[in-house]
Amino acid sequence: MRLYDMESKFTTAEFACPCECGFGEKEEHIDENLIELLNIVRLMYGQPMVVTSGARCEAYNREQGGVENSAHLPHDLTGQCRAVDILVTNSEDRFDLIEIALKVGFTRFGLAKNFLHLDVAWDLPDSVMFNY
Repeated sequence: MRLYDMESKFTTAEFACPCECGFGEKEEHIDENLIELLNIVRLMYGQPMVVTSGARCEAYNREQGGVENSAHLPHDLTGQCRAVDILVTNSEDRFDLIEIALKVGFTRFGLAKNFLHLDVAWDLPDSVMFNY
């Protein structure tokens, strides 16, 4: 199922927690603002964007070494995932994605060797770029 819009480039299957707990399998599990911004980034980027991690339950997040307050987890108030990791394998694409994401309004970034973390966690510190 396409997330929030028939024209969306992202689906619930891409965001579902890999442990098959069910989190992320429904549209309402994923923050709508996250998907809206991602669709704009994808349009401006002009290339497919592969989701390497979306929604995570607490057990899967712990297994992956995720932080306790990860934006991938269901938020206490909304129950929604507010983060995504996008596959990025070279520095040029990473730079392009960060530049575009900044233009469309993302302010929280995580940099790793093979992925870029983007989130819309309004209750966590804003304007940050961290490394894994």
